[in-house]
Amino acid sequence: MRRPFHDGAIGLQPVGRRPVISQPEAEDRRAKGAPHTSLGQRPRITANQVRALKARFIFISQALSQVIIHIILSFRQAFSSSLPEALVVVEPRGTSGYQILMPKITASAPVLLVSDVVASANYFRDSAGFQYKEFYGDPPDFCICQRDGHYLMLAQVDDPGQIVPFWKIREKMWNAYFWVDDADGLYEEMKTKGAKMDYGPCTQPYGVREFGIQDLDGHDIGFGQVLG
Repeated sequence: MRRPFHDGAIGLQPVGRRPVISQPEAEDRRAKGAPHTSLGQRPRITANQVRALKARFIFISQALSQVIIHIILSFRQAFSSSLPEALVVVEPRGTSGYQILMPKITASAPVLLVSDVVASANYFRDSAGFQYKEFYGDPPDFCICQRDGHYLMLAQVDDPGQIVPFWKIREKMWNAYFWVDDADGLYEEMKTKGAKMDYGPCTQPYGVREFGIQDLDGHDIGFGQVLG
């Protein structure tokens, strides 16, 4: 089948094929500063054109990120009465725009029910190295103890008979557990200070060097060092 032709400004050319540039026309283009084009070839993309495309892409990306941030902030403002205050946090991130940071849990604190919060806080301070700054309530009924950035809360109850350590409900179960970097060293420290040692130190089948103490109300507190 013969390919159809049309009569264009540059002569007869096959339909759908790129026109071939004549020698005089190519020389005329070079004289006018147009990009160099070989006869019958497509023009090449210069390094400046590549840099311009990259800059445009970055600009568009940053513009889109601004739009997304605006939508998120508008969403927070519209629903601030029904959503947590720190739904998302938006902060600058160098020259690449912004990043969205989701809320994080920064610490934890087991809570022990105790019959005498002052006596219990002093026990953990003197025997286990947990310090405290103050008592809460009048008379005192609550205290926050901490050691090495980890916390233990003590809450006094009116009826000591309501205190039931977990090990009485499930065998060998702690009320609180702390991971440590030297179980044997910490065991010797607490034993020397007069803590009531519950068990250990021993190496458990799950690969932890472990020991436990009891507080004044019979709660088991475990300390474990991951081995290997």
